[in-house]
Amino acid sequence: MYLERLAVINFRNYKQLDVKFNKGINYLVGKNGVGKTNLLEAIYYLSNLESFRSNEDKNLINEFKGQFRLESIVDGIDYRLTIANGFKELQIDGIEYKKYREYLGNVNVIEFIPMQVYLFKDSPKDRRKFIDKELSKIDKEYLEKLLVYNKLIKQRNELLKTSDTYKEKLFEVIDEKLAELQTYVIAKRKEFLSELEKNVKEINNEFEITLKYNSFIQDVTKENILKKYKEVYPKDKEKMVTSIGVHRDDFTMYINNIEIANYASQGEQRYCVLLLKLALAKLIKEKINKDPIIILDDVFSELDETRKEKVYEILKEYEQVFISGCQNESLDMSVYNVENEKVKLVKEELK
Repeated sequence: MYLERLAVINFRNYKQLDVKFNKGINYLVGKNGVGKTNLLEAIYYLSNLESFRSNEDKNLINEFKGQFRLESIVDGIDYRLTIANGFKELQIDGIEYKKYREYLGNVNVIEFIPMQVYLFKDSPKDRRKFIDKELSKIDKEYLEKLLVYNKLIKQRNELLKTSDTYKEKLFEVIDEKLAELQTYVIAKRKEFLSELEKNVKEINNEFEITLKYNSFIQDVTKENILKKYKEVYPKDKEKMVTSIGVHRDDFTMYINNIEIANYASQGEQRYCVLLLKLALAKLIKEKINKDPIIILDDVFSELDETRKEKVYEILKEYEQVFISGCQNESLDMSVYNVENEKVKLVKEELK
């Protein structure tokens, strides 16, 4: 994928910006606080309809003007997003999209940001989001089934709060459907992690990395899941919440058979998460037969020269990459200087 043009209005520190980017590796250089990460965030938003730094759109609006707007041309297609008062207006080539799930996946962006060093130390919720977000962009059936599952879990939790005996018969219907959906979701997640692990091994030969899916159930069949729900029903009724299911599952990364969360070096953890993201980019390329756009925030600052060169060689294989940094690099890239809410091309990548 190729982001040719990006225009932002009232987004973060940018009141108005319209910039064209090159294919290949685009390096955004400038002092801390000038807006390099904000540009990467805008590109990420085009793909995911959310920020990687804030849970609320209002925090992205410049000087509380009430709305922000993003316009872009990706692979010759015009994308326009207007976010105002909590609502999103989405257009692709002038056609309005009402449902987020119909928009998601059209622009595919893979991000790596410094805070993701904590991916395997933070809540399992963050790791589930990682799987579900990326799977949903390349597999619409997975997204549809996951949405149904989440809706049924919400209904089940509401039923757990009632004492009406006639409603309790609905548990059999809901649990039956939940069991059916979860056999699918678990299988897809395991397949996804298996493919990621294979790709990590292909791009890394320093150490062995393995990924393990941690589920509430080992022998995954519809019958066994239904049995589990019957076993935990008294506890769920007492707590008024569904205690088991794929909404509580997790996955673990191991380095040379040591769980990454217990690995000593933060630098190694950061590098392993970066490898995971690069493996994801490779997987998406294989699935949709098109390069995702890769954005990397401050990726080179903590890499030694050997790893920096290795990552650079991997990135050269993709149609377009964006990297931010505070200092100039000797690597061959298109360099854009970011300063005073302006972005200026100062060096072209050699072809």
